Amino acid sequence: MAIFGTFGNDILTGTPNADIIQALAGNDIAAGFDGADRIFGNGGGDVLAGNTGRDTIFGGRDNDTIWGGKDGDYLYGDLGTDIILGDLGDDFIRGGTLDPTSTPDVERDWLFGNRGQDTLLGDAGDDSLWGGKDNDLLQGEAGNDRLWGDIGSDTLMGGEGNDIFAIGRLTGIPGILSTGGDTRADADRIDDLGRGEDRIELIGDLTFDRLILTVENGSTVIRDSESGQFLATVTGVTDLEASDFIPLTSIPTPTPTPTPIPAPEPTPSTPFPTPTPSPTPTPSPAPTPSPAPTPISNPVYNFSTASNPVQEGDTTNTVTVLSLNRSANAVAEDVTLGFSTIQGGGNVTPATAGDDFNGDPIVVSFAAGETSKVVPFEILGDTNHENDEYIWLVMTGFSGSGQIGTTQPDAGFIILNDDTAPAAPTATDDGNYNINVGETLTIATSATNDLLDNDTLGFPTATLTQFGGGSLGGAVTDNDAGTTATLAGGTLTVN
Repeated sequence: MAIFGTFGNDILTGTPNADIIQALAGNDIAAGFDGADRIFGNGGGDVLAGNTGRDTIFGGRDNDTIWGGKDGDYLYGDLGTDIILGDLGDDFIRGGTLDPTSTPDVERDWLFGNRGQDTLLGDAGDDSLWGGKDNDLLQGEAGNDRLWGDIGSDTLMGGEGNDIFAIGRLTGIPGILSTGGDTRADADRIDDLGRGEDRIELIGDLTFDRLILTVENGSTVIRDSESGQFLATVTGVTDLEASDFIPLTSIPTPTPTPTPIPAPEPTPSTPFPTPTPSPTPTPSPAPTPSPAPTPISNPVYNFSTASNPVQEGDTTNTVTVLSLNRSANAVAEDVTLGFSTIQGGGNVTPATAGDDFNGDPIVVSFAAGETSKVVPFEILGDTNHENDEYIWLVMTGFSGSGQIGTTQPDAGFIILNDDTAPAAPTATDDGNYNINVGETLTIATSATNDLLDNDTLGFPTATLTQFGGGSLGGAVTDNDAGTTATLAGGTLTVN
């Protein structure tokens, strides 16, 4: 249905069908209802609302206020200083005209996407774009524009001019801490930041000294050091500094919602909705940013000590004498530790995984802001008399962007033997003698004992090699009575 206004101030209301509403001149109020309506404000300061359906609305000349309503709408402010709100649905919002190359809009427009995945285009004036909830695309185009993606993973492009991109902390929204999120994919994407021309505005109580700047693949990732939230990825820029950031300024507030329009007969089933004004963040005065800190590319990790002597014990036990430290302002991250023996260079007795210690990888978990954690090391104690044994801890992996430091990149444990060698046996007669590790066999030879009476090996003048001394690890240098031989364990038969 075609509905036409007059050259005065009109109130025009659509039907449940798809309507064409022409407001003509005057300060008009025009509203569609159901159906995909086309509404033209033309001359005058108009208030135009699409309501339900995929509507197309043109503000025309002068300063207009436009609401898309429910569903995905196409909204054009045309000429003048316009306020445009997408409301519900995935909306396309342009502050200027359908063809900005032929008729550019040089006035300042205020564009609000609200819910849905919206596309907001500013045009030639100094425009303010606010994405609202969900993942939006904001393009300021020409002019000095201000782009605020708000909730969701938004893409921000300022275009020509000196533009401002707003990111930071949010309060009062359950489950939402910032304009970004817990992963890099949740962060906003700033695609055309011009150093020296454009600025990044920090909202909430966020200041530059509370940021973590990480350079990755030719872009700078911006994170909140306190919450660990990813705020933005600035593509193509690797040298951000304090001068690229400014504190919070105010965001424009849309004009009050007009009085709802009385419906014609018959009364449509869908009443004219009152658009929800977009929230206005409360500006907080921010102090002059402190001198720019050196951006932290990666947290750096070092062990607290190089050498850590620990008692072996008789049973399994866990020692906590070693700590893993890292640089400050770091976010949550897990560090995986493994074991190595190459640091000993073959000059010490290496400890054996599964026999002397638990060889499973050790995972040390750092929470955001933590700079030191104790490293638990599990020793498998025993009662064997043995040498002191050595093992080194090394860093083998990081869940985030951590890196191994140069101050103390590894840490050694010396597992000290605390077992006493058992009493040594004495061979006084023919028989089998069990020799444990570290024991010394004493061969008590004399002129009267059976060792000489039945000696078939030429004992005591025979060397230990004749009855397997070489394989047992012993050595005899003097075969007189009382000669001793230290063996590497086993059974020695004396005959």
